[in-house]
Amino acid sequence: MALPDLHFGLFSRVPARAGISDAESLDEFFGIIEESERLGYEAVWIGEEHNEPGVFISGANFPIAAVAAARTSRLHIGLAIVAVPLNHPLRIAEAAATVDQISHGRLIFGAGRSSKIDAYVSSGIDYDESRERQVEGLEVIRRAWTEETFTHRGKFYNFPNAKIAPKPFQQPHPPIYYAAGSPASFEVAGREGYNIFIMPRGDRAVIRERVETYHSAWQEAGHAGRGDVVGSFLVYVAGTMEKAVSEPRESAIKLWERQAWIGGPHEALDDETNRQRARGLKYLVDTPYEEHVESDVIVNFGTPEVVAERLQILRDELGLSGFQLDMGIYNLMPPEQVIDSMSLFAEAARPLIK
Repeated sequence: MALPDLHFGLFSRVPARAGISDAESLDEFFGIIEESERLGYEAVWIGEEHNEPGVFISGANFPIAAVAAARTSRLHIGLAIVAVPLNHPLRIAEAAATVDQISHGRLIFGAGRSSKIDAYVSSGIDYDESRERQVEGLEVIRRAWTEETFTHRGKFYNFPNAKIAPKPFQQPHPPIYYAAGSPASFEVAGREGYNIFIMPRGDRAVIRERVETYHSAWQEAGHAGRGDVVGSFLVYVAGTMEKAVSEPRESAIKLWERQAWIGGPHEALDDETNRQRARGLKYLVDTPYEEHVESDVIVNFGTPEVVAERLQILRDELGLSGFQLDMGIYNLMPPEQVIDSMSLFAEAARPLIK
């Protein structure tokens, strides 16, 4: 079940909100998902997070997706992302197909590597192998979805006479979205016929060039139609600019501190990678909040008119066909506040974006 040409989805992880139980946090999360369907959003994108007790409880996103599917009737249920290298590909294929059956064909399968090195260390997997593991894992998953029985012999996985049940509701399989960041990942995604989501920090001309590389690889591989390019952004909408900047302040700062920790140097990485990560860490730590809000293309805080104008520019300049909106930011805000922002965006900003 394909998304429309211009679509808007809510990105979220299940927070472990202070002062309430995990069960209550899950109830709040599903309430927000139900509200997103009522407000006309096309999709919800559910994140996978590991090794962060007290912050997120989204380590097992397949059961979360299954409940989201059972509590909605129209909303596409996106996984953003399944960390393919950290999981067994046959188990991924079975779990995803089950959610697709429960939802009657509303699953969107998002695949990525995850940049959280600690998750690789605790899983006993070498991060340097993550790209190869992802490519091979996705090959196994697609074959499991589309072939009755198959044998796979690869670098990381060997399966004689593998078969799964159920098969997906969607045929030949759910749409696959690929988290594209490096130049090579755009070409890989296009060649394999995957849709992509991107977090477009940096020079927009360079990003647009990579998107064009993706479309060229898609066409050269003979895939029909045109791949979906989804941009991922932090969005907060309020009645005034002052409120739009001040209200998410604590949550946004915590998010950037977390990103600095995740993306910083790590003993499991080589020196050159750590030098690059150190530069990114310095930027996140040294940049004042207001400057970050003003200068970071990912951050779109403002009135409906301001947010709509910024997203329209990004759609036009980068060739975006969809938006993945993180409106809970770091999920420190109560659900009522998140829903207020979601409502204002749906009612007053979205109609302005063409």
